Amino acid sequence: MDILFRTNTVSSSPLTGSDGDVVCVMSCEHTERTNARNICDHHGFAILENGYRDPDPLLISFLLETNRYRMQRQGDRVERTEIATGVVDWFGSTPNDAGEVIDVAQYVSRRLRHVGHRVFLESGRETWYGGTRKNIDWLAVWSNIETHSDYRRANFQNWAFSSLEARHFGIVNCRGFRHGESCEISNGTCIEHCGPLYNDDRELVRRARWMVPYWDIASIDTEQTRDKNHEYDARQVGDEREILDDVIMEAI
Repeated sequence: MDILFRTNTVSSSPLTGSDGDVVCVMSCEHTERTNARNICDHHGFAILENGYRDPDPLLISFLLETNRYRMQRQGDRVERTEIATGVVDWFGSTPNDAGEVIDVAQYVSRRLRHVGHRVFLESGRETWYGGTRKNIDWLAVWSNIETHSDYRRANFQNWAFSSLEARHFGIVNCRGFRHGESCEISNGTCIEHCGPLYNDDRELVRRARWMVPYWDIASIDTEQTRDKNHEYDARQVGDEREILDDVIMEAI
């Protein structure tokens, strides 16, 4: 879990923020998924001279893992394949059994005019992907990324904080500890360790419920993390990371 926290904050009111207050947290899971999406963002792949998006294997494998359907034009009809099951149905200018209808020529022409389109020419057929895919297999996504590129999952475990954030805030990471072993911290736990504190009447008590007492943490250089003239990142690797309960505490 990566943590961004306040430093050099002097305030008489906890409503405006205090030194060490947690600003945001990022789980390893969220970071990996965001990095995978950024690597495979279709805007990073060229539009070819024929007007279609480059069907690079890196991009196509990502779309196959993260979309529900693959659509391919067949004349004035569309063949829609549910990727996970292989089930195929059709729709076109004549409504299908579900009442779905499409003017394929108009649809494709309109899409191709947009610089951000995701229409490919695969095996001579205009192809595009869509539909919300539940339960995406992110390990398979990263396996495909490593197969089709030089990117390695192990190099994308940390959230990419900006240089401005590295100068004006503190940055640290931590790990979980369960059943006597180190573990990654879940999204749910990350969410629980970020956000304001309210009382029973839903009145704001503190701007941040959690804080990092960085001045008492050995792996954080207090002087450097308070120096806004240069970037400082106190994150460690693997089991060198501090344990969650040793880094973050309730600010009450």
